Amino acid sequence: TFSRGRILIAKIDHKGNTHTDEQTAFRLHIPIITNLGCCMTFEDAKYHMPADGSVYITNTKKPHSFANLGGEDRIHLVFTVKVASRHQP
Repeated sequence: TFSRGRILIAKIDHKGNTHTDEQTAFRLHIPIITNLGCCMTFEDAKYHMPADGSVYITNTKKPHSFANLGGEDRIHLVFTVKVASRHQP
């Protein structure tokens, strides 16, 4: 279930703190504008998401952060996806 969509803008030289999000949430990232100085870090592995029309699924239950160390703002369209828990009888 999609719970919200938003546009995230990371200004030049922005560095986000390592954090975790809701326990039932994944995020879909669609990069609109990015540069090679932008990356997201999940459990010490760095990932660059090119603005090539791809959709990236991120597991925000894991510790993560991001940084924009490039020469232009990074703009992503981001959707939060909530996964329904299944109860066993």
